[in-house]
Amino acid sequence: MLFSLVAVLGRAYADIPMMKFTLDPANGSPVEKIEQIRLTFTAVTSVTPYDAFGWAYNITLTETASGKVYYGCMGSKDFNSVSLRFAETQGEGAQATVITAPGTYELSVPARTFRDTDDVSQANLDITETYTIAGSEKPNPMAEYTLSPAAGPVNELSVIRISFPKALSTDMFHEEYDGIALISESDPSKTYPYTKIKYDWGYSYDITFPTITEPGRYRLHIPAGAFKKDFASDLNPEINEVYEIKAPSMLDNYVLEPESGAAVGSITTISVRFPDARPYLAWPIEGIDGSLAVPAAVLEGLRPLAGAGPGNC
Repeated sequence: MLFSLVAVLGRAYADIPMMKFTLDPANGSPVEKIEQIRLTFTAVTSVTPYDAFGWAYNITLTETASGKVYYGCMGSKDFNSVSLRFAETQGEGAQATVITAPGTYELSVPARTFRDTDDVSQANLDITETYTIAGSEKPNPMAEYTLSPAAGPVNELSVIRISFPKALSTDMFHEEYDGIALISESDPSKTYPYTKIKYDWGYSYDITFPTITEPGRYRLHIPAGAFKKDFASDLNPEINEVYEIKAPSMLDNYVLEPESGAAVGSITTISVRFPDARPYLAWPIEGIDGSLAVPAAVLEGLRPLAGAGPGNC
């Protein structure tokens, strides 16, 4: 029954002469600017505005994201076609403007704005169409942020500072705070919600969590819209950054002999001693003159030798 009713209404709608029209530029098409829109009623030979003087005022063009409204003005009529231009104000003194700001715009022509000149009973119904002005999107200053400590290896997690340097000043949405947490990557059931957020005047926040020292990978999760730029609609995107607390290693603490930075004439042997891992290792390097440099990769790859004792190489 509902399907039949819709079908009947659809046929009736299509049969209305004043609802057969074209738009130039075509509705839904991307354009570089909107200077004028020509509306042509293809099923009639002539149209007449119901309001001979103020008909254009009823027509609007609205930028959907911001809600900014442009009002019809200086419209001209030619037989079955009307040319629509738009102004930022209404009434006497309104000046038509060329709209170039990127965005999606909705054209609204209210019902009974126009009628068939030869048949006063034939009038348009509501007409709503959209246009898109193409262009690069406005950069979101809240999309750029820094973390301290930076994501990656850390000894523990307790306080993380997030800063939005491009925003200059920021605000917060308290209802979004509940989603800010550290989440264990190995066991998502282990979630550590924030305990306090301290605003540092400007664009930084110190987010305090329960202190975590257990080795593992932890994901910092901040929901989209938890923070916003002051006096603007810019919101942070969803943020997910991973920290890793590594298990203590007996190789974390080492002593170089000669010590790092020492001025030496030549080097035959570099001793790398691990006080926490008895016995120690030595790494022989022959024929090197100049500054001392031991790559981190070398140190990372060292492991205790079975049966090694003092003086072994």
